[in-house]
Amino acid sequence: MKCSHLLALISFLAFTGCSKQGPTGPKGDTGLQGAQGPQGPKGDTGTANVIYSDWTGGFSGTSGEWSVPALTAGVLDSSVVLIYGITDGIIFTLPYDNVNGSGFYVNDLISTGNIELLCDANDNLDLYMFRYVIIPPGVLATGIPRTYRELMSRLGIAP
Repeated sequence: MKCSHLLALISFLAFTGCSKQGPTGPKGDTGLQGAQGPQGPKGDTGTANVIYSDWTGGFSGTSGEWSVPALTAGVLDSSVVLIYGITDGIIFTLPYDNVNGSGFYVNDLISTGNIELLCDANDNLDLYMFRYVIIPPGVLATGIPRTYRELMSRLGIAP
């Protein structure tokens, strides 16, 4: 190896082997804001603060208690709370009372933190699943949907 190459190698090793990091310097000024990017695609329809449960079963007998912590005093004072039942693929709104037919009924009593489900003595709650929908004030300016399908469509609720 030539002397000049050896000297260059020693110099390189001396400088890289002794590198030292100093303290971080002061923060610089904030730069100018960049141009606004393009608008993104329209998102999926949301439920705008609407709260709804999954279809829930597991009740038996002619009465059942359903603990619903979302039913606060404030919610009960200002929101619409709807309860739906389903059996054999048929969805119905509670309270349901078939006075012109068999006398069959399923009712609900809503209170802070709780929904009580009741059915007639010839029936059993284990035949049904239930879902609640809580609609806060200001979500529906044009009235409450009359059917479950209309509710799903207008509020973007999954079946």
